[in-house]
Amino acid sequence: MSSLLRNSLKSKNILFVVPDYVSISVAPWMQRMIDSLHSHIYAIAMNNPPEHHWHSSIPILSYSPSFNTRVYRKIRTYIGRNNIDMNHYMCDRFNKIIATHPIDTIFINYFTLAQFFESILLNTNKKLFIHIHGYDITADLRSHDNPTTCRYSTDYLKSICNISQKATIIANSNFTKNQLLEMGVIENHIIVKYFGVPVSDHPPIQKQNQSQLEILFLGRLVDCKGPDIVMQAFDLACQQGLNAHLTIAGDGPLRITCELLKRRLLFGDRISLLGYVDESTSQQLREKADIFTAHNCLGPLTHQEEGFGVSIIEAMAAALPVITGRSGGVNESVVDGHTGILIEPGDIMQHANAFLLLQQNGELRYSLGIAGWQRVRQKFTIQQEKIKLTEIFGIF
Repeated sequence: MSSLLRNSLKSKNILFVVPDYVSISVAPWMQRMIDSLHSHIYAIAMNNPPEHHWHSSIPILSYSPSFNTRVYRKIRTYIGRNNIDMNHYMCDRFNKIIATHPIDTIFINYFTLAQFFESILLNTNKKLFIHIHGYDITADLRSHDNPTTCRYSTDYLKSICNISQKATIIANSNFTKNQLLEMGVIENHIIVKYFGVPVSDHPPIQKQNQSQLEILFLGRLVDCKGPDIVMQAFDLACQQGLNAHLTIAGDGPLRITCELLKRRLLFGDRISLLGYVDESTSQQLREKADIFTAHNCLGPLTHQEEGFGVSIIEAMAAALPVITGRSGGVNESVVDGHTGILIEPGDIMQHANAFLLLQQNGELRYSLGIAGWQRVRQKFTIQQEKIKLTEIFGIF
């Protein structure tokens, strides 16, 4: 463990760095990390925060100019007159935060942000931790609107190796760790830390047999989660006798694709597209659902795979059997035939057959769901994540 904890600390002065407020406000797992380290975080640094404190307790420091109209105009004028690049200005502000506050540890989320501050991080004497989340180390990552061009340059990939020489890299799964190893990151610089989710001490009450099943897809509408494939598999299963309703909750670049499919599919009237939903609504949807599904795969447009899949863990915590593709970090959470059904990515017929199988066998739905709930309690609780975080940072 000593090699993994070479950056361990005993103080409480962590600077928790995120790209923007949205990263925290819409990501419960990010909030839970802050809560786990709350008493050890000196401040949160982000781009243009809308408030001065996180939940009225942790100070929020900005490494970008305020969007207050007068102040922002003055800063832009100053930058223009002195021929200063805005990126340079933001790096200078970040450097001043590190230099003028009693911070001994920098904890950055997303490697894209770490690369932005690369020159500062390579020259600081602060302890450095970087949390990798998946897309930020997908070497051949493309965007949905421009799938012909890789988003990352060779310089970006070099930055990953350069900064990792100095930093402890926190990976969200062994799948993510293996991606880092393929890029040349030294293995003893990487620690795997799974996310934890809320889970009850007692299993949810078994749902009574009902004439129509509720199937839930909850997550970003992106190609590596396959919402469009889920809809096609659902429609095919309905043609073969599936009596169910499918709810697609989430937003993203495939929203228009899903809207179009709903209108073209034979059983599109059994599909509800809700768009973005908050955490409270998400919980209600899980409570109503009988099955949780996605179609995890290597994104044909983005070339991305699911690094971990928090939504799947949350579904298992709600004792929902999971049907999804055998891809990425999902293989570390869903145990095929025990907590859910893993299908070959791209196989729509196999996905449809899995829907039909769980419709016909209520006992199997229940046993898979309970096994999933037990697996979360054994491996993916908030308390387990908190313990792992405190081990990583050497806080005892």
